[in-house]
Amino acid sequence: MKPETHTYIHMQFSYFERLAYFMLYLNIMGRHSLPKNQYIGQTHGGLTLLSFECCKPYYCKVLCICGKEKEIYFSDWKNERQKSCGCLSNSKGLKHGLATTPEYYAWYSAKQRCYNSSNPMYKNYGARGITMSEEWINSPEQFLCDMGKRPGKGYSIDRKDNNGNYCKENCKWSTPYEQVMNRRNTLS
Repeated sequence: MKPETHTYIHMQFSYFERLAYFMLYLNIMGRHSLPKNQYIGQTHGGLTLLSFECCKPYYCKVLCICGKEKEIYFSDWKNERQKSCGCLSNSKGLKHGLATTPEYYAWYSAKQRCYNSSNPMYKNYGARGITMSEEWINSPEQFLCDMGKRPGKGYSIDRKDNNGNYCKENCKWSTPYEQVMNRRNTLS
């Protein structure tokens, strides 16, 4: 009597060879897709994907909104099961304790638009030469000191001069309507 196929595989190949064969089978059948470079630069939760150059398979290197780099499991990032390096669940880990505030998010988003070439809005900011002032670039505390708390829900950071940089003299908190009226294509 001829042994079954799976028994034959068990007898001939080691555990690791069978595992490699199984992973190859899953990839060929389309049931499992390996991480793609198309995700680099995208942000899920508070984590921006930097690369897949990690010591462990299926891990990726991410940048948290607090500035810390960390290696995490790719599917946790993609499915937003992990939204930060841990700073959002315990803001005691940050020096400034601002990570969960809307002011910090406004500061961080402006910085990303100016300096992160993978950010989708970079073409409208950093690529045009718009930068952040030296006082603000590494200090969300100074940003908060200069701008003050957000006046209310719905307000966001706005530059008075669209061709100017993010600095104390050129920024204000604006409503969505004020933001729309201050776009390059609506100014005459």
